[in-house]
Amino acid sequence: HKAHVVPVWPRFRVSTEFVAEYGEIFCAEKGTYIVHFDNSHGKVWGKYIAYLLTIDAL
Repeated sequence: HKAHVVPVWPRFRVSTEFVAEYGEIFCAEKGTYIVHFDNSHGKVWGKYIAYLLTIDAL
């Protein structure tokens, strides 16, 4: 069977050449979450991505 995918955070393009992007997402439901980074629009320059995932038992 196919997995049912529900977006928790909408996909959007971030222009962070000079300013870092910060944020937090709280996932209240049990399940599998996918963190997806896409640089397909960056034809010349690569990107540096740093992230922190924290899993806390409720």
